[in-house]
Amino acid sequence: MTDVYYDKTIQPGDFISKFAHKINQATYQNSPAVEVFSDPSGNFRGDVGYVFEKHILELMMERRKTPNGPRPIMWESQETDGGGHKPEYSAFLGLPEFFGNLPQDIIVMNDHDILRRGGLPLIFTNFMDIKQITSENVHLAQAMLEGFGRIMKENNYVSLTGESAIMRYGVTAFCETNNPRQLILNWAANCTGVYHLDKYISGTEVKSKMWIVGFWEPGMRCNGSTWFINLLLMIYGSIEKLLASNKAMEFIKKLAVKSESYVKTILRLHGWNYDGTIRDCMVKIMALYHITGGGIWGKINLPPGVGAYFYNMPNPADVLLEAQEMAWGTELHMSDWKAHRSLHGGIGMAAVLESQEAAEIVIAEAKKDGVQAQIIGETTIDDESVIKVESKFKEGKILFSNKPE
Repeated sequence: MTDVYYDKTIQPGDFISKFAHKINQATYQNSPAVEVFSDPSGNFRGDVGYVFEKHILELMMERRKTPNGPRPIMWESQETDGGGHKPEYSAFLGLPEFFGNLPQDIIVMNDHDILRRGGLPLIFTNFMDIKQITSENVHLAQAMLEGFGRIMKENNYVSLTGESAIMRYGVTAFCETNNPRQLILNWAANCTGVYHLDKYISGTEVKSKMWIVGFWEPGMRCNGSTWFINLLLMIYGSIEKLLASNKAMEFIKKLAVKSESYVKTILRLHGWNYDGTIRDCMVKIMALYHITGGGIWGKINLPPGVGAYFYNMPNPADVLLEAQEMAWGTELHMSDWKAHRSLHGGIGMAAVLESQEAAEIVIAEAKKDGVQAQIIGETTIDDESVIKVESKFKEGKILFSNKPE
């Protein structure tokens, strides 16, 4: 008698887990800061452990006096996040190239949260719930995991372990058509990084008359995914009509553009070596903000008495401007002020620097990595810590963080 549950749930899950295990194993030597110990039996369900290299452990044991009491010179921390609805955009398109780029969103949402406080990201674990694995979609899963391994290598990261589960009744998506070619999943990850007392960026030293550099984001950077989906469904009415529309498919391709990574630039500027040792900074970064959900109003937190004036924002990515235009005058109307609350407004990260010279160094270093960056504004004296933005969205108004609409 055929065991349908085993054939459709257990076996596909084990296949993907074994494939992912090989991808993970290939990352174990990526980081000179981490030594990985895996089960010598080679079983994909075996234990995997790690230890930081000796020079890191020694600094973790050493304490230094600070105004807030004794603190370790180095410590580890973790961030956990997912790619929002980004996996659904890839599922809708059903193309290997989009699944191959999808891991960058899951990685960026985590390593940049370590980065924003001056840390060094090192180790990942991840978890995915998958609707189903079939002979028609397994190549998409393989492209996705191979992409994950490639990005791990590019950034000297270790992917310690992960888990996948076939959740036929637990995973849904707006784009689901019950087609066995679709790969529908939820995906989240955890990133472990280390911090050094001399490298920690608290943001509390920000003062007025400092320069702000913005790092351009070419896509939607996992911001406002639900709003985009609601917009598509409002305009087209059904998944069938979406699939039949070339215009809609081209728009979804823009939604699926991978989030930009600034990690190489920031680590080089901030003076981190990949083995966990430190060197002098190229510039002193006073504050670093990762602009994701909540946008500029929610993610840029300034000390009391300090505001900011963004007078030179880059043009938002085409997908943001196009979406605002599509929604204009509808029940999903997106004003410029709302756009800066729900979307990233054109920048995926912002850095505060002490001088124009330092800002220009940041811009030049970003260019070496193919990243577009520019001076977008300055910090100001402001009792209410208001952020002022000259909007590049449809209305083109001067906006204030404390004055909705």
